[in-house]
Amino acid sequence: MKSIRPLLTICCALLLLSSCGGRQLTIVSYNVGAFHKPGFNTIGSCANTLASFRPDVIALQEVDSCTHRCGQQDQLRAFTDSMQFGGCHYTPAFPFDGGGYGIGLTWKKATQPKAVHSILLPKMDGSEVRALSVVDFGRYVVASTHLDHISEAARLAQVDSITRWTKAHYGDTDIPVILCGDFNDTPDSPTLTAVKESWQRLSPIVHTYSADEPSATIDYIFIYKNGAESRVHATTKPYEIDHPENISDHLPLIVQIDIR
Repeated sequence: MKSIRPLLTICCALLLLSSCGGRQLTIVSYNVGAFHKPGFNTIGSCANTLASFRPDVIALQEVDSCTHRCGQQDQLRAFTDSMQFGGCHYTPAFPFDGGGYGIGLTWKKATQPKAVHSILLPKMDGSEVRALSVVDFGRYVVASTHLDHISEAARLAQVDSITRWTKAHYGDTDIPVILCGDFNDTPDSPTLTAVKESWQRLSPIVHTYSADEPSATIDYIFIYKNGAESRVHATTKPYEIDHPENISDHLPLIVQIDIR
């Protein structure tokens, strides 16, 4: 009997999660630097790297759409195809180099979205217009964002805008809302202090920038504090990825969570 107890324990845990309407999700957040390194496109190498983690949803930042520098390629669609995923949603923050520059999400084929949203965030005295890209999968929501890199006032205004939008749409629900992105600020900053008022951090505090010499924590994954039940099942240290500096100047975040 002893030999089957671990198996029975695992089966019971899975049945309990299923009976409670739960699901385990693997979420990736990655600033991919426009999939561009001098002389080559990194879409294929990025897809090969992330595929081994079997993600359900990938939130991307710094993605080009049909710009001259990327050979007028629809980068998010090309990456989605390389991952053999089923769908994607792109949100351009502003026109750039004959196309668009922004953020997006892509998800595996078995997942079907209920709704998608693209929200422009206040620029204030920041460097560029920023945005929020949202995909509502019905039982859960995943969003991608990229905050301003030069102005704290702009980042604070952008956090406020994201939180107000989320509260208006999901504040009275217990639907898990997962926010991923490059926040361009450190854990002890006013920006992250403002985020943590309404959002709970799911990702570990690890250095995500730069990829070749990681020394700063500026990328995060959060869940909105609306009563949604969740538990971090596992995280992957980005340093375990081979030669990430050949893909982007950032490291990816990979988190497995159990949600109700």
